[in-house]
Amino acid sequence: MCILGVTTAPTTTLLTDVPVMSAKDFEEACQKPVIIMTAATMLAMLPINAVGMFALFTKMNQMFNPHQLAVQYRTGRFAKRHARRK
Repeated sequence: MCILGVTTAPTTTLLTDVPVMSAKDFEEACQKPVIIMTAATMLAMLPINAVGMFALFTKMNQMFNPHQLAVQYRTGRFAKRHARRK
């Protein structure tokens, strides 16, 4: 005879031989790789930061240098005068 709706669940055994890491053990195990990767990331970002700062300061110098602004003004006036002559 077949009884409908009745199922049996498989039983599982729990293995207690697996070592469980505590939070402190995990922190100690990951401390050196985190330090190494932090130092490597900082060293990798150093040249990128240097190039970015150089570009920023160069751009700001060109935008706000009074001598550069005077040259741009004179060049604009010169170009307008010579454009009208033609």
